[in-house]
Amino acid sequence: MREIKKTDFKVTEWSGGKTTELYILPEGADFSKRDFDFRISSASFTGTSSNFSDFYGYQRYILPLQGFIDVKYEGLYDRHLEVFEAEYFDGRWKTYSENSLDTLDYNFIVRNGSNATMEIVREAKEVKADGYKLYVFSPQAYKAELNGEVKEMNAWSLYIIEEDFKITDLKKPIIICKYK
Repeated sequence: MREIKKTDFKVTEWSGGKTTELYILPEGADFSKRDFDFRISSASFTGTSSNFSDFYGYQRYILPLQGFIDVKYEGLYDRHLEVFEAEYFDGRWKTYSENSLDTLDYNFIVRNGSNATMEIVREAKEVKADGYKLYVFSPQAYKAELNGEVKEMNAWSLYIIEEDFKITDLKKPIIICKYK
């Protein structure tokens, strides 16, 4: 297990707020050059609307950690997202959003053809790695059992886990991004 702490995250400004990069693969890839396989990030907003960047060649997951997001896909459909409700969509879709001013989101962007998924865990359970690397995040501390030992998992840390583990105590949902 590897822990990446909040103090290690990369924070950058964007036109509508701040983006915090929790992890990018390969490590050291340049998000702006689109030379990554996947990226996990969280963004805050300074306004109540935003145009999403075109991520042709990628699939996207997004969910609010606080506030709400109304995503609107030009010519397709609209969807209202409350806290921990995830949306999965094609990164090339022309996407616009409206949100509450206090919105903080979570993003998982993966290259097309990748073997990846995202799961929201809402209760204590056994999590199977099944050959995936697991990228586990929660805005609140929780407890997990790894190799028979119960560990306190820190809020706002990203854990990279390559084996089965058990979530034993949580107060808010946990997000698990899986990639192989």
